Amino acid sequence: MADSADLLALLHSGDEEAARAIFEQYAERLTRLARSRLSASLAARVDAEDIVQSAWRSFFTAARAGQFQVEHGGDLWRLLVEVTLHKLYRQAARHQAQLRSVRREQALGDSAAAAAVEPTPAEAAAAADELDAVMRQLPPRGRQALALRLEGYEHAEIAEQLGCHERTVRRDLAEARRVLTARAGGDFIPTAARRAPPRSLQPRREVSQELLALALLPWSDFVLREQIGAGASGRVYRALQRSTGQEVAVKFLRKSLRDNPAAVERFLREALTVSKLHHPGIVAVHGAGRTPGGGFFLLMDLVPGRDLESFARGETVEPRQAGAWVAEAARAVHAAHERGVIHCDLKPGNLLLDAGGRIRVTDFGLAMPLSSDRTDLLPAGGTPAFMAPEQADPRWGAISPRTDVYGLGAVLHFLLYSRPPYTAASAAEVLSQVASPEPVPVPAFSIDPRLREILVKALCKPPAQRFATGAELADALRGP
Repeated sequence: MADSADLLALLHSGDEEAARAIFEQYAERLTRLARSRLSASLAARVDAEDIVQSAWRSFFTAARAGQFQVEHGGDLWRLLVEVTLHKLYRQAARHQAQLRSVRREQALGDSAAAAAVEPTPAEAAAAADELDAVMRQLPPRGRQALALRLEGYEHAEIAEQLGCHERTVRRDLAEARRVLTARAGGDFIPTAARRAPPRSLQPRREVSQELLALALLPWSDFVLREQIGAGASGRVYRALQRSTGQEVAVKFLRKSLRDNPAAVERFLREALTVSKLHHPGIVAVHGAGRTPGGGFFLLMDLVPGRDLESFARGETVEPRQAGAWVAEAARAVHAAHERGVIHCDLKPGNLLLDAGGRIRVTDFGLAMPLSSDRTDLLPAGGTPAFMAPEQADPRWGAISPRTDVYGLGAVLHFLLYSRPPYTAASAAEVLSQVASPEPVPVPAFSIDPRLREILVKALCKPPAQRFATGAELADALRGP
């Protein structure tokens, strides 16, 4: 095992295995330490594991930013102890303050206990959504100030870390409160606290009766561990499934979409759609359920690795490798077509490169049934830069397997040239280019002429001029 200084240096460079090694080496010891420092009265209200998890978050955030340095083997342990005890003593100080003293809490009786119930994981996820939205409205220094305040740092400590005056920190935090209050309409009350969650899978009658066939998964079977992805419609978390002991992925529908019947329908239909697609190149969905707070979630395979978008933005992709990956995705997509499903949202972020170097297709939330003669069925959304012309304008024709061929062509273009076929300042501008009759601008440099011919054919605007199936595209990319 690498020594402390090496592990910390690897963590700073982005090595997740170093993070795992540090966690496995010290997690249990830190938890025992925290428990040993809690008095009996505080232990009844303060969870040592929560304190340690908060300490880990602070440590990893600062370590990845290069804020820690160690020279000797025991230094890392002493550093982790310092961070953990800092969290623990702050928690103890809060609970021992006059308004939160043990005597006061005992005097208040059951009503105080009811008010002090910890949030459920679903409520925590909803709060994370809200916090993320607030953070996006703040300037960089404001985001840093709010993050440090949430970690328990005082105004003076935040000012010292950010290199600014304490008055500046107070102004930044006041702005954060203003944004939060404005988003909540004057009073920030979590949605789950404002109304009782419905018991059924349906939020309203408009959701298809077919979705009632889904087996409701028990929320108590899952323990959320960390967020591993996010998109316009939801977030994905790494989780432990208690009943199997396996790590899984749990995908949540965003809180803002819970009362939107169309959005709920699309989200839950992904479970029904993917359950029909038994293929090693497609990320399986094993069911759906609701959280105690009313949120919707899907249970999915956990795929360790990276999506092609993050991979391509960080490293150069060789043309041969790009073609092989798209061919592999095309085979999986063709299997979906054979079962009557068009993906309709193929993009680099929805193609995962697993630990074994294989491509896995995910996110069938916008999938459409196979139809050869209807032009009135259009997906409810999509990613403009990777959409086929018929998705932007039905006059180009019906949604068909050729629609996904175009999406795969756009992915290939991104891998080869680090950008999609069309770029513009807004989604509306991109869509106007996609739906226009002009040919796709495909650069004529840097790649083999044969690969460029395949790319041009896959990106033809008239669907009839593209490869007819994903299998045809895969065969062309494989070569003779």
